[in-house]
Amino acid sequence: MAGQATPVPTAIAVKGSRKKPSVPVPPHVPADLFEALHADTSDLQRAGWSIPPGSQFVDYVRPAHCFDLAPARPRRSAGTLPTVARFAVSSTVLPRLTRAVSVAERIHQSLVKYSDQAPVFTGKAGGQPLQGHLHAFILCEANGPRDAITHVTVFAPMGIDQQAHRALETLTESGVWGHGGHDLQLILLGLGDARTFTDCALFGPAKAWASLTPFVATRHPKTHRDGRPKLDADGWPIGSPAHDLRRLLTEAGKPLPVRIEPWEVIPVGSRRLRPLEFQADRFHGKGRQGGQTGAAFKLTFTTAIPGPLALGYGAHFGLGLFVPVTTHGVIAGPGTQESTAGRTPPPPPTPATEPLEA
Repeated sequence: MAGQATPVPTAIAVKGSRKKPSVPVPPHVPADLFEALHADTSDLQRAGWSIPPGSQFVDYVRPAHCFDLAPARPRRSAGTLPTVARFAVSSTVLPRLTRAVSVAERIHQSLVKYSDQAPVFTGKAGGQPLQGHLHAFILCEANGPRDAITHVTVFAPMGIDQQAHRALETLTESGVWGHGGHDLQLILLGLGDARTFTDCALFGPAKAWASLTPFVATRHPKTHRDGRPKLDADGWPIGSPAHDLRRLLTEAGKPLPVRIEPWEVIPVGSRRLRPLEFQADRFHGKGRQGGQTGAAFKLTFTTAIPGPLALGYGAHFGLGLFVPVTTHGVIAGPGTQESTAGRTPPPPPTPATEPLEA
């Protein structure tokens, strides 16, 4: 206790001993605090000290849960809401990137529940859909040697308020149901903006971007009565995946790419995945889908643009996600198409008959 005097060693008679107690030898007392702090414990014990000389017991008061783990809260300027939350994924068996839609849907359902249907997660305010795709995108990443999902990034351009922040923390505590597989544990690495997480490649900027998950068009192809595809002013088949991709880029305020290259496989770590291997439908909720299978592309722009790039059906659930080519390790391949800036793709062969009016 505070103020308690330091005990002085004394001679103690040993029970059953015929010898008389020896005359106590005064213990060596350190000359100052410096010597006391540098005294060896074994020397003090041989001298009979039970505690170091000059020390005393002091009571401390601390919060009951001061050693509990808590998510890191990065500093940010007052009045600015974070737009990015990043998680590390832990599980007995990590899910494959081909199941990104399923994983994102389960995370979305949990966040909607824990946030009491916050608009940043539901995409609705007052029962009406929000405009501009400002609500949360749940984007899965595979940053390991294979195609297992290792990280999940939640990107919300409208900002993550306190209600949404609490839901993200609750998600860390509760985990995510495995949907017939292994449950997932999400570790919240922090909140911030596109500059906070330097290890996340989704934010670019970069001139070349490649598909990490398939792009699923939201419109149907348009054809003439004789079956020929209808073309726009630049010669692109209207409603085709590449045409819809260009339209969505324009709606998102991005410049049109000068090159659009279709890909047969998506490189993920040591894997080469075909777009058909990916789950391309949501099990819950709605969404506009053109009825086509997913497609993979490489996009080349004249200038570096920032990310993330997530476009098309299921973009808020991880589909249509692009990553910079420099970090994705994509090797250029055939099938290049060019667009805009005075360059248009060659139109398909014209049949012998004249097109009929639609």
